[in-house]
Amino acid sequence: IAFACTGPPYTDYRGCKNKGNNNETCVNWMRIPSGWEHDYGFDRSTAAQEGIGDHDYCRNPGPMPRLGPWCFSPSISHPHVLLKVYCGINEDNCNSKEGCAGYTVPEKRTKGGKV
Repeated sequence: IAFACTGPPYTDYRGCKNKGNNNETCVNWMRIPSGWEHDYGFDRSTAAQEGIGDHDYCRNPGPMPRLGPWCFSPSISHPHVLLKVYCGINEDNCNSKEGCAGYTVPEKRTKGGKV
């Protein structure tokens, strides 16, 4: 199955961008403190289907439409505080595999199996 990302809000983005719009550094999703996912609308039990895993790539998890893929990034003034930052994914870069060397892009799946 080919890597494919479709229009806003790009919930199926599976690329390797790991910087926010202002070049903020994304944090590995598995290092996010437990409980934070509820505040930001994603569920660890369905994380794999939403592209969340042991990486720091931008994703757009959760059931509600959003502005696009995002990640958590440490605050510059308070590094122990994590901020939600958007990554600027759009139709021009949604299907880019730039930065994906060594990363296997997971196949898109539905509840019934592969798409």
